[in-house]
Amino acid sequence: MPTVLLAEADRDLRNGYSDFLSRHGFQVDTVTNGLECLAKLRRFVPDMLVLDLELPWGGGDGVLALLCEDSRLVPTRVILMSGIHSGSVLDNLAMPPVVQTLAKPVLLSALLEHASSTASNGAGPRLVGRQRRGILVVDDEFAVRASLQENLQNEGFHVWAAGSGDEALDHCCDHGAEIAVVLLDIQMPGLDGPQTLAGIRAYDADIPVCFMTGDSGEYEPSDLLRQGARHLFAKPFRMDEVVRVVRDLADQSLGQLQES
Repeated sequence: MPTVLLAEADRDLRNGYSDFLSRHGFQVDTVTNGLECLAKLRRFVPDMLVLDLELPWGGGDGVLALLCEDSRLVPTRVILMSGIHSGSVLDNLAMPPVVQTLAKPVLLSALLEHASSTASNGAGPRLVGRQRRGILVVDDEFAVRASLQENLQNEGFHVWAAGSGDEALDHCCDHGAEIAVVLLDIQMPGLDGPQTLAGIRAYDADIPVCFMTGDSGEYEPSDLLRQGARHLFAKPFRMDEVVRVVRDLADQSLGQLQES
């Protein structure tokens, strides 16, 4: 049965497209944001990806950018659905060669035509691998982010820095295959540390995450570790301890990937 991954933020459109394609013999999986979309693509590559340009958490453009960087993730065909009518917006996007663009609202007949054409040429879903080389630092305090970024870069790591949980999830969407360890503050406006951890886990359950805090607030340290954190750094932390733990976790992550 040909496979379709449908990435659409609007619930009514998502349900309508999914039901229609399922009735016509396609196996349809759905996601609602860029982070979930990339998580699915890292586990298997469908015959066709139907991608909403205006996805939250990374956006359709973020998904397209990663497809350009990693050809292993590219389905036989990608249908980009866009409600943006400015040609310059689409012209400036990085596009893998298999992308075709349909203006929203997309006609069901047009969607079926593309899906049927893909099914006749598709080779079925492909499993893909990953490699991780970087560190994601998440903290709403600029000084903490800057200090960690500088010290970890001096130790040879590539480092991305995020000032909020939402920004962290965007980085996971854009660079998740390269992230070996996440250093995550607990007390942040918007998504706090545990809420951000839940989003990261929805993307990839295996990325090691360490919490950082000067005040864990309502969260008990034992509860934080039970949520899946690999280590808890108390602020102000010793940089040599951070580097040691991060290096050990990154080495373990790389070793597990090489064995898989």
